[in-house]
This record gives sequence, C-alpha cells and structure tokens, in this order.
Amino acid sequence: MRLFIKRNAMAIALFLVLIWAMVIFSFSAADATDSSKTSNGVTAFLCSLFIPGFNDMSEIAKFVIIRHFSLIVRKTAHFTEYMILGFLLYTAVHVLQKRRSVRYGPVLAWLTGTLYAVSDEVHQHFVPGRAMKLFDMLIDSSGTLLGVAFGCLFFALYQSPEIACHKEKRIRPQKSGHKKYR
Repeated sequence: MRLFIKRNAMAIALFLVLIWAMVIFSFSAADATDSSKTSNGVTAFLCSLFIPGFNDMSEIAKFVIIRHFSLIVRKTAHFTEYMILGFLLYTAVHVLQKRRSVRYGPVLAWLTGTLYAVSDEVHQHFVPGRAMKLFDMLIDSSGTLLGVAFGCLFFALYQSPEIACHKEKRIRPQKSGHKKYR
C-alpha cells in the first residue's frame, strides 16, 4: 500500500485537489435560496451545540439568533473550504517539487488557490440570487494562504523518514595520516 501511494503520490494529490475544487464549485452553484437554507441549517446546528437552551427558545428567538450568526458561519465556511484547498494544493506542489525542479512552491500553491477563488466568485455572479464579492475573494485567498502555511509546516515537521533518506549522502574524504609542511 505504501509503495502504491509513493508511486502514485502526484496523481493522488491532484485527484484530491480536483475533488475538493468540485465540492467548492457545487456549493457555489447553489442558488441563493438553497445556499441560505444550507447556511441557516448549519448555523442552527451550531447554535444548538454552543448556546445553552437554544432548542427550548421560541421560533422567533431562534430566527433572530440564526440571522445574527449566519454571516459569521458563511464567511468561516468560505475561509475553511479554501484553507483545505490551500493545504491540498501545497501537497500537490510539494510532491511535484520532489520530482522536478519547481521553485516557489508555496507561492505557486497560493496563487493557484487565489485564482480559483476569483473564478469561483465570477461563477457566482451568474448564479441566480448570488453575487461576486471582493470581500469573499479576500477571505478565500486568506484561507488558501493559511492552508499553504499549514502544508509547509506539516511537511517540515512530519516528513517521512523514507523521503528524508533519499537525499544524497555526502561522504567526506578521510584525512590522511601525514601532515603537509611548507
């Protein structure tokens, strides 16, 4: 299994990036009504977990609380989905760097995620009831940046010993027993 993963690391990394990009696209393709229902459902669930007595409140009180926290949940979701994308993009670039001479891997991963965020917002412009927002692009780009940073940290701290062993070992010439005099 490890050999399969090692030999197919690039394909696996790109497959995960593609799958996650499709998840983001599917969220963006939902019209305003469906998107609001999903956000309000997630917000209600989180409120029931973190606000004592939320389930016992009147429907009007629940509505007000959900309405209050919905924006925070939506923007956190934007940030989180792009943080995951940034981590996956950095993983793919990291694997590519091992095979080829790719410079500026973190920058490449961040720029790719940011360009996808821009294209995602342009896509939302054409979805009924949705809009293209610069603020969302900034949130998405920031999430991508943090995901790339987590990727850098992860690979710096937890790089497998097999990969580390492939680095060329330099053998130092042994010193000869005699000294040279001038």
